[in-house]
Amino acid sequence: MNSQAQPDGHPLKGLESQSFGSLFRPQEGAASCLADKTVSVAGKSAVIPFSKLCDPLRWMGHMAFAFSLLHAGFFVFRKF
Repeated sequence: MNSQAQPDGHPLKGLESQSFGSLFRPQEGAASCLADKTVSVAGKSAVIPFSKLCDPLRWMGHMAFAFSLLHAGFFVFRKF
């Protein structure tokens, strides 16, 4: 809808239209991966590889997002 077609004082006047596709895309830069942590214990150092968790956690986030969209769809379109 064109914002110029709205009368003065209309709540939608001046808003830019967006496609619905942009609402369901994950935001770039919304999260970052933790750096590997080096820990010293009894004179020996060990590395905790947090970077190996990034991809599985990212997929878990996508799955949680998909589940929430599916659940919202069932909530909205359920039979009364």
